[in-house]
Amino acid sequence: MEILDRVEIPLDEAPDASESDAQGIERWRIPETDIAIVRVADGPREGEYLFSSETVARVPEFLERARLIPYKEGTVLEDAFEKLFIAAAITEGQETRSSRPTPSARGPRSGASSTA
Repeated sequence: MEILDRVEIPLDEAPDASESDAQGIERWRIPETDIAIVRVADGPREGEYLFSSETVARVPEFLERARLIPYKEGTVLEDAFEKLFIAAAITEGQETRSSRPTPSARGPRSGASSTA
């Protein structure tokens, strides 16, 4: 996602499934990149469109290049790190409190008789 959050993808130029079937499109490249999406020819994912093996192999290179490009507008959440960190801390605190046994669930208090 880091790469796609920075690269312009002209969705109006990307073929949809019916267009791909009608025109026999097997591969689409994101313009001005070497990022390719290909149709799987056989196997359990036959007919699906996935990133090409060449694209996957070059992800480290693409990521290095993408770091030089600013994020597209709308892809960065304002103060996302802080919000996620605080949400995780709150959730963890609630889980810790809710998972603590209550006094009645702990059994008899020390010194209390367990016989009736």
